[in-house]
Amino acid sequence: MRIPHVRRIPLCISLYPHFFFRMHFSLSFAIIVISALLGVQSAPSISTRPKPTELLPNDIPFKVMIYNIWNLPSIFTDGKSRERAGHIANGLAKIVAEVDVLVFNEAFRNQDLILENPVLRNAYPHTAFLEKRAGKIMGSGIFIMSKYNITAVNSAHYKKVTNTDWFASKGLLHVRLALQGGTKFVDVIGTHMQSGNSKADQKSRMRQAEFVATTVSEWTKGSQALIFAGDLNMGPTADLEHHSVHYSDKNDALKRNEAYVKMRDGAGLQEPDEFDHPEDITRILYKGPAVQWLSVTTLDFRHESLRLSDTPALLGRALLRFAQ
Repeated sequence: MRIPHVRRIPLCISLYPHFFFRMHFSLSFAIIVISALLGVQSAPSISTRPKPTELLPNDIPFKVMIYNIWNLPSIFTDGKSRERAGHIANGLAKIVAEVDVLVFNEAFRNQDLILENPVLRNAYPHTAFLEKRAGKIMGSGIFIMSKYNITAVNSAHYKKVTNTDWFASKGLLHVRLALQGGTKFVDVIGTHMQSGNSKADQKSRMRQAEFVATTVSEWTKGSQALIFAGDLNMGPTADLEHHSVHYSDKNDALKRNEAYVKMRDGAGLQEPDEFDHPEDITRILYKGPAVQWLSVTTLDFRHESLRLSDTPALLGRALLRFAQ
Protein backbone atom coordinates (compact mmCIF):
# COMPACT_ATOMS: atom_id res chain seq x y z
CA MET A 1 0.00 0.00 0.00
CA ARG A 2 1.48 3.29 -1.08
CA ILE A 3 1.04 6.63 0.69
CA PRO A 4 -0.20 9.57 -1.34
CA HIS A 5 0.96 13.07 -0.53
CA VAL A 6 -0.04 14.10 2.99
CA ARG A 7 -0.04 17.31 4.95
CA ARG A 8 2.28 17.47 7.98
CA ILE A 9 0.76 18.38 11.35
CA PRO A 10 2.24 18.43 14.91
CA LEU A 11 3.60 15.29 16.63
CA CYS A 12 4.86 14.02 13.27
CA ILE A 13 1.39 12.77 12.38
CA SER A 14 -0.32 13.80 9.18
CA LEU A 15 -3.84 13.57 7.86
CA TYR A 16 -4.01 12.45 4.28
CA PRO A 17 -7.04 13.52 2.22
CA HIS A 18 -9.61 11.57 0.33
CA PHE A 19 -10.89 12.48 -3.08
CA PHE A 20 -14.23 12.50 -4.85
CA PHE A 21 -14.63 11.75 -8.52
CA ARG A 22 -17.25 11.56 -11.24
CA MET A 23 -18.00 8.72 -13.63
CA HIS A 24 -18.81 9.05 -17.35
CA PHE A 25 -22.37 7.92 -18.08
CA SER A 26 -21.54 5.18 -20.56
CA LEU A 27 -18.98 3.56 -18.28
CA SER A 28 -21.28 3.97 -15.30
CA PHE A 29 -24.03 2.15 -17.14
CA ALA A 30 -21.68 -0.68 -18.09
CA ILE A 31 -20.48 -1.11 -14.54
CA ILE A 32 -24.04 -1.09 -13.21
CA VAL A 33 -24.97 -3.85 -15.65
CA ILE A 34 -21.89 -5.93 -14.74
CA SER A 35 -22.54 -5.44 -11.03
CA ALA A 36 -26.14 -6.51 -11.42
CA LEU A 37 -25.13 -9.64 -13.34
CA LEU A 38 -22.57 -10.56 -10.71
CA GLY A 39 -24.84 -9.77 -7.79
CA VAL A 40 -22.45 -7.15 -6.41
CA GLN A 41 -23.87 -4.70 -3.90
CA SER A 42 -22.80 -1.12 -3.52
CA ALA A 43 -20.65 -0.72 -0.41
CA PRO A 44 -21.29 2.53 1.45
CA SER A 45 -18.07 3.82 2.98
CA ILE A 46 -19.48 5.47 6.10
CA SER A 47 -22.64 5.17 8.20
CA THR A 48 -25.40 7.75 8.42
CA ARG A 49 -26.13 7.67 12.15
CA PRO A 50 -26.71 10.95 13.95
CA LYS A 51 -23.77 11.96 16.11
CA PRO A 52 -24.42 11.91 19.89
CA THR A 53 -24.88 15.46 21.05
CA GLU A 54 -23.86 14.95 24.67
CA LEU A 55 -21.84 12.58 26.81
CA LEU A 56 -23.53 10.59 29.55
CA PRO A 57 -21.81 9.90 32.89
CA ASN A 58 -21.04 6.26 32.07
CA ASP A 59 -19.86 6.79 28.50
CA ILE A 60 -16.41 5.36 27.74
CA PRO A 61 -14.10 6.84 25.08
CA PHE A 62 -12.17 3.98 23.50
CA LYS A 63 -9.35 4.48 20.98
CA VAL A 64 -7.82 1.81 18.74
CA MET A 65 -4.95 2.19 16.26
CA ILE A 66 -4.22 -0.17 13.38
CA TYR A 67 -0.75 0.17 11.89
CA ASN A 68 0.82 -1.88 9.11
CA ILE A 69 4.45 -1.15 9.90
CA TRP A 70 6.00 -2.73 6.76
CA ASN A 71 8.57 -4.64 8.81
CA LEU A 72 9.39 -7.58 6.62
CA PRO A 73 12.87 -9.00 6.14
CA SER A 74 14.93 -6.08 4.88
CA ILE A 75 15.57 -7.76 1.51
CA PHE A 76 11.86 -7.25 0.72
CA THR A 77 11.72 -3.61 1.80
CA ASP A 78 14.32 -0.84 1.92
CA GLY A 79 16.99 -2.65 3.90
CA LYS A 80 16.26 -0.48 6.96
CA SER A 81 13.56 -2.48 8.71
CA ARG A 82 15.16 -2.40 12.15
CA GLU A 83 15.96 1.30 12.00
CA ARG A 84 12.40 2.05 10.95
CA ALA A 85 10.96 -0.11 13.74
CA GLY A 86 12.90 1.87 16.32
CA HIS A 87 11.60 5.18 14.98
CA ILE A 88 8.04 3.80 14.89
CA ALA A 89 8.31 2.75 18.54
CA ASN A 90 9.55 6.20 19.51
CA GLY A 91 6.74 7.85 17.55
CA LEU A 92 4.09 5.70 19.18
CA ALA A 93 5.57 6.42 22.60
CA LYS A 94 4.75 10.10 22.09
CA ILE A 95 1.01 9.49 21.76
CA VAL A 96 0.24 6.78 24.33
CA ALA A 97 -2.25 9.13 26.01
CA GLU A 98 -4.26 9.17 22.78
CA VAL A 99 -4.50 5.40 22.13
CA ASP A 100 -5.87 2.56 24.26
CA VAL A 101 -5.11 -0.39 21.98
CA LEU A 102 -2.47 -0.90 19.28
CA VAL A 103 -3.08 -3.45 16.51
CA PHE A 104 -0.05 -4.23 14.34
CA ASN A 105 0.19 -5.70 10.84
CA GLU A 106 3.38 -6.76 9.04
CA ALA A 107 5.37 -6.80 12.26
CA PHE A 108 7.30 -9.80 10.94
CA ARG A 109 10.61 -8.52 12.26
CA ASN A 110 11.93 -6.36 15.11
CA GLN A 111 8.91 -6.71 17.38
CA ASP A 112 11.34 -6.44 20.29
CA LEU A 113 11.94 -2.74 19.62
CA ILE A 114 8.24 -2.08 20.13
CA LEU A 115 7.57 -4.54 22.93
CA GLU A 116 10.65 -3.49 24.90
CA ASN A 117 10.27 0.25 24.44
CA PRO A 118 9.91 1.35 28.10
CA VAL A 119 7.13 3.84 27.43
CA LEU A 120 5.10 1.43 25.35
CA ARG A 121 5.73 -1.48 27.72
CA ASN A 122 4.44 0.54 30.67
CA ALA A 123 1.47 1.99 28.79
CA TYR A 124 0.41 -1.31 27.17
CA PRO A 125 1.27 -4.13 29.57
CA HIS A 126 -1.19 -6.61 28.03
CA THR A 127 -0.27 -8.32 24.75
CA ALA A 128 -1.55 -11.05 22.44
CA PHE A 129 -0.02 -12.61 19.31
CA LEU A 130 -1.20 -14.55 16.30
CA GLU A 131 1.44 -17.25 16.34
CA LYS A 132 3.24 -18.73 13.36
CA ARG A 133 1.33 -21.49 11.65
CA ALA A 134 3.06 -24.87 11.31
CA GLY A 135 4.71 -25.26 7.92
CA LYS A 136 4.87 -21.54 7.15
CA ILE A 137 8.09 -19.64 6.49
CA MET A 138 7.05 -16.47 8.34
CA GLY A 139 4.91 -15.54 11.31
CA SER A 140 1.66 -13.63 11.09
CA GLY A 141 3.03 -10.14 11.68
CA ILE A 142 -0.11 -9.52 13.80
CA PHE A 143 -0.08 -8.64 17.48
CA ILE A 144 -2.05 -6.45 19.88
CA MET A 145 -0.93 -4.27 22.79
CA SER A 146 -3.54 -3.03 25.27
CA LYS A 147 -3.85 -0.75 28.27
CA TYR A 148 -6.74 -2.93 29.43
CA ASN A 149 -6.59 -6.43 30.85
CA ILE A 150 -7.08 -9.18 28.26
CA THR A 151 -9.58 -11.72 29.60
CA ALA A 152 -9.85 -13.98 26.54
CA VAL A 153 -7.93 -14.65 23.31
CA ASN A 154 -8.98 -16.43 20.12
CA SER A 155 -6.97 -16.90 16.95
CA ALA A 156 -7.34 -18.59 13.58
CA HIS A 157 -5.27 -18.76 10.41
CA TYR A 158 -6.62 -18.40 6.90
CA LYS A 159 -6.63 -21.76 5.15
CA LYS A 160 -6.81 -20.28 1.66
CA VAL A 161 -3.83 -18.04 0.79
CA THR A 162 -2.07 -17.54 -2.53
CA ASN A 163 1.14 -16.27 -4.10
CA THR A 164 3.58 -14.53 -1.74
CA ASP A 165 0.96 -14.46 1.04
CA TRP A 166 1.34 -18.23 1.28
CA PHE A 167 4.64 -17.78 3.12
CA ALA A 168 3.03 -15.76 5.95
CA SER A 169 0.72 -16.98 8.72
CA LYS A 170 -2.10 -14.51 8.04
CA GLY A 171 -5.31 -14.80 10.01
CA LEU A 172 -7.46 -13.36 12.78
CA LEU A 173 -6.51 -12.38 16.34
CA HIS A 174 -9.30 -11.67 18.84
CA VAL A 175 -8.97 -10.27 22.36
CA ARG A 176 -11.65 -9.45 24.90
CA LEU A 177 -10.78 -6.51 27.13
CA ALA A 178 -12.12 -5.71 30.58
CA LEU A 179 -13.20 -2.12 31.17
CA GLN A 180 -14.30 -0.36 34.36
CA GLY A 181 -12.82 -2.95 36.69
CA GLY A 182 -14.15 -5.89 34.72
CA THR A 183 -17.77 -4.79 34.69
CA LYS A 184 -17.83 -4.02 30.95
CA PHE A 185 -16.13 -5.75 28.04
CA VAL A 186 -15.09 -4.80 24.52
CA ASP A 187 -13.85 -7.12 21.79
CA VAL A 188 -11.03 -6.19 19.41
CA ILE A 189 -10.13 -8.24 16.34
CA GLY A 190 -7.07 -7.62 14.21
CA THR A 191 -6.36 -9.14 10.81
CA HIS A 192 -4.30 -8.88 7.63
CA MET A 193 -5.95 -10.28 4.50
CA GLN A 194 -5.03 -11.47 1.01
CA SER A 195 -3.09 -9.11 -1.25
CA GLY A 196 -2.76 -9.17 -5.03
CA ASN A 197 -5.03 -8.94 -8.04
CA SER A 198 -4.70 -12.27 -9.86
CA LYS A 199 -7.63 -14.63 -10.31
CA ALA A 200 -6.13 -16.87 -7.65
CA ASP A 201 -5.80 -13.91 -5.29
CA GLN A 202 -9.44 -12.94 -5.88
CA LYS A 203 -10.63 -16.47 -5.09
CA SER A 204 -8.49 -16.57 -1.97
CA ARG A 205 -9.79 -13.15 -0.90
CA MET A 206 -13.40 -14.29 -1.22
CA ARG A 207 -12.70 -17.44 0.78
CA GLN A 208 -11.06 -15.35 3.49
CA ALA A 209 -14.01 -12.93 3.46
CA GLU A 210 -16.39 -15.83 4.04
CA PHE A 211 -14.16 -17.18 6.80
CA VAL A 212 -14.07 -13.79 8.54
CA ALA A 213 -17.86 -13.50 8.37
CA THR A 214 -18.36 -16.91 9.97
CA THR A 215 -15.56 -16.69 12.54
CA VAL A 216 -16.26 -13.15 13.74
CA SER A 217 -19.94 -14.02 14.16
CA GLU A 218 -19.03 -17.07 16.26
CA TRP A 219 -16.45 -15.30 18.43
CA THR A 220 -18.61 -12.28 19.22
CA LYS A 221 -22.04 -13.74 19.88
CA GLY A 222 -23.69 -11.52 22.46
CA SER A 223 -20.91 -8.94 22.34
CA GLN A 224 -22.00 -5.41 23.15
CA ALA A 225 -18.98 -3.79 21.50
CA LEU A 226 -16.55 -5.00 18.84
CA ILE A 227 -13.84 -3.06 17.02
CA PHE A 228 -12.51 -4.82 13.91
CA ALA A 229 -9.26 -3.48 12.42
CA GLY A 230 -6.79 -4.50 9.76
CA ASP A 231 -5.14 -4.08 6.41
CA LEU A 232 -7.88 -5.82 4.45
CA ASN A 233 -6.42 -5.20 1.00
CA MET A 234 -9.98 -4.35 -0.05
CA GLY A 235 -12.65 -1.84 0.80
CA PRO A 236 -15.83 -0.20 -0.44
CA THR A 237 -15.74 1.28 -3.92
CA ALA A 238 -18.38 3.86 -4.78
CA ASP A 239 -16.98 4.82 -8.18
CA LEU A 240 -15.41 2.00 -10.19
CA GLU A 241 -14.27 4.36 -12.91
CA HIS A 242 -12.10 6.23 -10.41
CA HIS A 243 -11.23 3.38 -8.08
CA SER A 244 -8.56 3.26 -5.39
CA VAL A 245 -4.92 3.43 -6.51
CA HIS A 246 -4.47 0.06 -4.80
CA TYR A 247 -6.50 -1.72 -7.48
CA SER A 248 -5.17 -2.62 -10.91
CA ASP A 249 -8.35 -1.94 -12.89
CA LYS A 250 -12.14 -1.71 -12.65
CA ASN A 251 -12.59 -5.48 -12.55
CA ASP A 252 -10.12 -5.75 -9.67
CA ALA A 253 -12.03 -3.01 -7.83
CA LEU A 254 -15.31 -4.79 -8.54
CA LYS A 255 -14.05 -8.12 -7.21
CA ARG A 256 -12.57 -6.58 -4.07
CA ASN A 257 -15.78 -4.64 -3.42
CA GLU A 258 -17.74 -7.88 -3.75
CA ALA A 259 -15.51 -9.70 -1.24
CA TYR A 260 -15.59 -6.74 1.12
CA VAL A 261 -19.40 -6.63 1.17
CA LYS A 262 -19.50 -10.40 1.74
CA MET A 263 -17.17 -10.08 4.72
CA ARG A 264 -18.69 -6.96 6.24
CA ASP A 265 -22.34 -7.90 5.93
CA GLY A 266 -21.78 -11.55 6.76
CA ALA A 267 -20.03 -10.63 10.01
CA GLY A 268 -22.58 -7.92 10.83
CA LEU A 269 -19.90 -5.24 10.82
CA GLN A 270 -20.75 -1.57 10.38
CA GLU A 271 -18.90 1.26 8.65
CA PRO A 272 -17.42 4.08 10.76
CA ASP A 273 -19.52 7.20 11.21
CA GLU A 274 -16.66 9.41 10.06
CA PHE A 275 -13.60 8.49 8.00
CA ASP A 276 -11.25 10.93 6.30
CA HIS A 277 -10.30 8.37 3.61
CA PRO A 278 -13.50 6.34 3.25
CA GLU A 279 -12.40 3.92 0.50
CA ASP A 280 -9.07 2.94 2.06
CA ILE A 281 -8.09 -0.74 2.12
CA THR A 282 -6.94 -0.47 5.75
CA ARG A 283 -10.12 -0.18 7.78
CA ILE A 284 -11.67 0.02 11.24
CA LEU A 285 -15.24 -1.25 11.54
CA TYR A 286 -17.52 -1.90 14.50
CA LYS A 287 -20.33 -4.09 15.74
CA GLY A 288 -22.60 -4.00 18.77
CA PRO A 289 -25.15 -1.67 20.33
CA ALA A 290 -22.68 -0.18 22.81
CA VAL A 291 -20.67 1.46 20.02
CA GLN A 292 -22.53 4.76 19.79
CA TRP A 293 -20.06 6.48 17.48
CA LEU A 294 -16.85 5.68 15.61
CA SER A 295 -14.65 8.19 13.81
CA VAL A 296 -11.53 7.10 11.94
CA THR A 297 -8.58 9.32 11.10
CA THR A 298 -5.67 8.49 8.82
CA LEU A 299 -2.27 9.14 10.40
CA ASP A 300 1.19 9.16 8.89
CA PHE A 301 4.17 8.82 11.19
CA ARG A 302 7.16 10.60 9.69
CA HIS A 303 10.87 10.74 10.19
CA GLU A 304 13.07 13.51 8.82
CA SER A 305 14.97 11.30 6.38
CA LEU A 306 13.24 7.92 6.42
CA ARG A 307 9.89 6.63 5.19
CA LEU A 308 8.71 4.58 8.16
CA SER A 309 6.07 2.51 6.40
CA ASP A 310 4.36 2.17 3.05
CA THR A 311 1.00 2.32 4.83
CA PRO A 312 -0.47 5.05 7.05
CA ALA A 313 -1.90 4.16 10.43
CA LEU A 314 -5.57 4.57 11.30
CA LEU A 315 -6.84 5.83 14.63
CA GLY A 316 -10.39 4.89 15.55
CA ARG A 317 -12.11 6.90 18.27
CA ALA A 318 -15.19 5.13 19.58
CA LEU A 319 -17.79 6.19 22.11
CA LEU A 320 -19.01 3.20 24.13
CA ARG A 321 -22.32 3.38 25.95
CA PHE A 322 -23.24 0.13 27.68
CA ALA A 323 -26.72 -0.72 28.87
CA GLN A 324 -27.01 -0.32 32.63
